[in-house]
Amino acid sequence: ILSAMSGVGKGIQYISNANMVLAAVLAIFVFILGPTVTILNQIPGSIGNYLNYFTEMIGRTAESENGAAAEWLSGYTIFYWAWWVSWSPFVGVFVAKISRGRTIRQFVLGVLLIPSAIIVAAFTILGGTTIWLQRRDGDIAPDGTIDSMPAAEDIFFKVLDHFPGAEWMAPIVILMLVVFFITTADSASIVNSQLTQRGNPKPNPIVTVFWVVCMAGIAVVI
Repeated sequence: ILSAMSGVGKGIQYISNANMVLAAVLAIFVFILGPTVTILNQIPGSIGNYLNYFTEMIGRTAESENGAAAEWLSGYTIFYWAWWVSWSPFVGVFVAKISRGRTIRQFVLGVLLIPSAIIVAAFTILGGTTIWLQRRDGDIAPDGTIDSMPAAEDIFFKVLDHFPGAEWMAPIVILMLVVFFITTADSASIVNSQLTQRGNPKPNPIVTVFWVVCMAGIAVVI
């Protein structure tokens, strides 16, 4: 609530910057203590595979691969579709708000290219390390199938246990996750506050607090 009321240029910015530092510390920790050479080899390969299969993946339908894709595609329910459709303009409003005064070049670099590069690096460092550990030790998924994998909320900490200093990094990871949730709630509450005040660029803080409390309540219920 306090960070949301302080606005984009104050509390939200400070918390977001702190979160990026924590994420960078985590990535460097895994990169250095993990399979560094393997990760470096995987980054260009992953980008190449993505570009190679991009058109095939975006055109995939239930009939693709002789109907084998139908089951996978059916996992995306109407809830997910509605989420993505609503999320796009929602994020667009927030991006427009924080991009005010920027050039188009700065926008493309800061909103499209840099975040995409960070995502590629994060998936390669964390995902690549997990695959490497499974091939080396075989204890993440003991029988080699998805059925024996740990729960989604536990798997990262299981991977972290393979490294020295894990007892120090685990609290940092938890703190980072908490701050990520806070920054998301902040941006969401500000956008909702703007939309419910006819696009007011400086929304009433009381309305912002209302939306923070509403989203906190929804999170508790879920």
